[in-house]
Amino acid sequence: MALGLLISASTRSVETVFQLLVGLTLTQVVMSGGARQLTGLMGLNQLSYVFPSRWGYAATASTLNLDMIGSGLMPDSRWRHTQATWFLDMGTLARLGVIIILVTWWLLIRSRPGPKR
Repeated sequence: MALGLLISASTRSVETVFQLLVGLTLTQVVMSGGARQLTGLMGLNQLSYVFPSRWGYAATASTLNLDMIGSGLMPDSRWRHTQATWFLDMGTLARLGVIIILVTWWLLIRSRPGPKR
């Protein structure tokens, strides 16, 4: 949701917003680590750390003990069924959310019209 607001605040036309939201949604699905194996893919795995979907999926996988259940994907270290892993995943997700909200706020403040003369 915060990424959608960021895109909305950073563009001027509705058409652009819809195009970017479709691209963002597809990127979030790929970078979550649930649709495509990211462990072992140098560069892509590290890039996925800046996407909220990666940390949200990891927190869910940690909660459900996805390593034990089996998902057809190679287990990820962010999926361990421990409190420390879950708090790391949720903490990182919260930090990313705060950063995205602050950038959105800054964009909205910057684009506010000036005082009328």
